[in-house]
Amino acid sequence: MSLISRSDKKVFRLMSLLSLGLLLSFIVFSCGREEKTEENAEDQEQEVRTYAELPEIRPLEGIDESQIDSWINFRELEAEMRTFRNKNSGDLTYTVDQLIQIENKIHADTIPDKFNTRGIKSRLNLMKTFLYQLKFRLQDNDDVSEVNASRTKVMEAYNALRFQISEVLREKIYEDFLEKNRDSVAGG
Repeated sequence: MSLISRSDKKVFRLMSLLSLGLLLSFIVFSCGREEKTEENAEDQEQEVRTYAELPEIRPLEGIDESQIDSWINFRELEAEMRTFRNKNSGDLTYTVDQLIQIENKIHADTIPDKFNTRGIKSRLNLMKTFLYQLKFRLQDNDDVSEVNASRTKVMEAYNALRFQISEVLREKIYEDFLEKNRDSVAGG
């Protein structure tokens, strides 16, 4: 007498066929998915964007740059802006996120007194605005010409900030000179 009945054998065969069918479906699905992944990788390689060259970074003119060394967050911003300017292709998202993070640190920390002016703050806000505009253009996968326009605006805002820093530091030099020599000028 057999321990397994006929109906149990049928169920066992049915389960075996079902398992085999599931295994074959999984293999077919996996192979098809692998081909799509390879196609997507090829498409992504072809979509590497090339960007227009940005304007040069404006030098800080007529000042002793060591006066800025105490403003550590600005020095971080300078380094990241050099990276941003030199990046001509690929994904800019990480670099833009880094710049926004540094901008947020500048706004959250205390700006050194000699740089805590409306002119510098307004240029920092303008630059932050253009950074967010660029970030959204990158996220929306906008046309390269629009991304280039936003990149240029960011660089122009940064150069305007550098110009304003130069102006503020030059004004401070004149003020300090006049303060030191007030007695000799007034008594003259």
